[in-house]
Amino acid sequence: MKNLKPSKRSLTYHGNSDRTKRRKRKSIHEAIKANGQTLDKFFILNKSDDEREEGNGDDEREGNGDDEKEKGSDKSNNQLLDEYILKIENKLKTDKKITPGQKVRYKAVQYFFQLQKSGHRKLESARIITQLLNRGEWFSKCVQTWTKSYALYNNIPQIGRSKYPGKSLIDDEDIWLKISSYLRKVKHNVTIQSFCDYVSSEILPFLEIETKITISTRIANRWLKKMGFVYDRYQKGMYVDGHERPDVVEY
Repeated sequence: MKNLKPSKRSLTYHGNSDRTKRRKRKSIHEAIKANGQTLDKFFILNKSDDEREEGNGDDEREGNGDDEKEKGSDKSNNQLLDEYILKIENKLKTDKKITPGQKVRYKAVQYFFQLQKSGHRKLESARIITQLLNRGEWFSKCVQTWTKSYALYNNIPQIGRSKYPGKSLIDDEDIWLKISSYLRKVKHNVTIQSFCDYVSSEILPFLEIETKITISTRIANRWLKKMGFVYDRYQKGMYVDGHERPDVVEY
């Protein structure tokens, strides 16, 4: 064993033999001839310093152009909102025939545009206005509808109460809750006339109806019946347990 010459071959094979390298080079050249592409075509040539500066200048100009477009769009949007706000203000000052209910609608839309100009989102703006006017969630949706209508037609739909005969005011959830709260307070002391007076003094102003009108006793009876109340004479109850029956007395 001592007379054996040490071998030049490595103890482990890593695939770096001359034969393997030649075989790989040959396969690469064949692939290049077949595809007609070389590695230098996959890389961009180095540009000179002048070309790089020109390219950077173009990029900066493009970036500035995008910024200018964004600023321009914001500016045009703000100008449009200012135009809406001014038009509504002029209408509220000049239109003498506008009803109080319509004034509330136009004012809500005007506040909506002002909040949008300040950077608030649509839903957030509608909720803020609803809280300021102390209204329900339905009013928030109405504000968004009125805003779309004004942006499209420069007008807000008029109040159509009492024009649609298929729906009663008592069907409104807010009105139902207010009347229920009133009836719980007065309990059995309510009369038809006092109920009509309450509707005229509390419910109708709540509906932004300024004209002095009232509901008839027939409508009042209908509303109370629909809510589960029946107009009747109040009497004290009598408890009878049968202790005065003849058989009980004899016993």
